[in-house]
Amino acid sequence: MTKEQIQQCIEEGHHFLRNGEDVKVDGDLWKFLDSLDEEDNSVVLLEYIVK
Repeated sequence: MTKEQIQQCIEEGHHFLRNGEDVKVDGDLWKFLDSLDEEDNSVVLLEYIVK
């Protein structure tokens, strides 16, 4: 993905890439993060990628 595509995903309300798919968290973001397995390396914060 290009930075422009990632920025568009962020603007559309998506927060993460998970297994290559953009993820929009509806509801409590912290609850979603707590539900992730600590060993799961397939989740990346989109804002981190842009920077």
